[in-house]
Order: sequence, then structure tokens, then C-alpha cells
Amino acid sequence: MLFAFACLSVAFAQDDSPQDEPLTPEQVRAEFERRYDAWRESLRQMRVEEYLPHGDPLLTKATARPYWQMMDLGLPALPYMMQKMEAGDWWLARGVYVIAKRRFHRSEYSNPADYGDARTKSDMLLAWWHRGEEGTQRRFDELYAKWREFKSPQRTLLWTAEVYLSDDDGQLSSPRVGMEFTQAGEVYDAIECLGIAALPHIVETLKQGHTDLLATALDLTDGAGGLGEPTAPPKIEDFLQWWEANKHRYAIPWLDEEAAP
Repeated sequence: MLFAFACLSVAFAQDDSPQDEPLTPEQVRAEFERRYDAWRESLRQMRVEEYLPHGDPLLTKATARPYWQMMDLGLPALPYMMQKMEAGDWWLARGVYVIAKRRFHRSEYSNPADYGDARTKSDMLLAWWHRGEEGTQRRFDELYAKWREFKSPQRTLLWTAEVYLSDDDGQLSSPRVGMEFTQAGEVYDAIECLGIAALPHIVETLKQGHTDLLATALDLTDGAGGLGEPTAPPKIEDFLQWWEANKHRYAIPWLDEEAAP
């Protein structure tokens, strides 16, 4: 979303702290399978009384921890998660959102009644995965063209109240409960729904001197490692310098880049 999204807390974070040597694809696969098996075992051992209050096996103490430990592997585990989803394990869709930040705007649902349905989102994630990087670029180009039509030279109203995106510094204020997107806001949100996969395309607009997607870039990178002052976004040149040093952490391992199983 454009603003803070409430979800389960997870240890996974793409921060700027020193990292150990990255795992090879084979090591990631082996570790993912080990953690996946541990999660499935926790499901088998789950008691009925733990499940019944909320009907969600990801919200019990015994099953949530191993589930989110899978997600700690981050983007390198994405191909193996998608394989499990292809085999029918649609519960992994929530983890894909956390790792790739890929949501689906309501305009992407063929049937509005399916909006928010977990199984439908799983099917949509698989379709997104098979469309690959080219599919994300096509969707981004289409949305960004619409956004440039809607935006004003100075400030663009995103919500049905005075909440603006400033073209001067990229600042964005938070909406109040009950507010609705304007047409411009719907398009802006749809761009952010593309998630981390859209970052290279967003960065290209920043390189061209457009500040309008800086807030989205910061949101998708969790604040770019704390870049800039707490009350103001960083300068574009500072963000771009940070991006060049850190972009490898946000690379989606698309199917054509995936090591053969």
C-alpha cells in the first residue's frame, strides 16, 4: 500500500547491516526444503482447538514461527516457494507478499467478488510469476503513462481529502480512516502494488529527474536503509547512490534466471 501495511511481524528484512556470504542456489533450496518440512510437520501436529478460533493455521504460535522462518530466506527462496504453490500449497501466498511485496490492485481481479480471497491471490501470483520481468515492465509502463496523465505540475490529490503527493520533494502524508482514493490515487497505488519487481523501472524514472515515485521507492525498500532525515525524504541523487550499492538485494530471481531443478 501507499502507507504502512499491517501484517505479521517477521525477521526478514533487507537492511544494510553486514551480511554473511550469500548462499548458493543449491544451499537456498536445501535450506528452504528443510524449513518447509518443519512447517508442514508443525501443521500435522497442530491441535484442533488451536485452529478453530480463527481458522488460520498461520496464526497459531506453533505454526507461525516455522512459517516465517522460511521467509527469512528472502527473495532467493522465491522460486522454490512458487514451485510449492504450483503444487497446490496456496498458504505460501502470504509469504510471497512479505518477501516480494507484490499485492494485487482491485482492478486486477477479473471477478470483484474474489478480491482478497487467498486462493485467488495464489493463482494470480503464479500468473504474475510466469509472466516474468517483461510482464511487470509492461504493467508498469501502462500504469506510469496513466499516472503522468493524472498528475498535476505541482501537487496531486491522491485521496478524497487534502492528502497530496508533492512533486517538489516526494513527501506523502497519511490518509485518515474512511478516505477513498481519487483516480490518480488508484493508479499510484496500483504502481506500488507491483512490489519490489517494479523497483528497477521506478529507479529509471528517478534517473530522469521525476520525483513522483520516490515515496514508493522508499516504501518498497523499507526506507532505503534509513537514508535521509526522519521528517524529510532523501535527495534523489542520494537514493540513486544507495540503490547502486544495494540493488542486488532486490533482484527478483525470475524463472529464466532460476537454476534448473
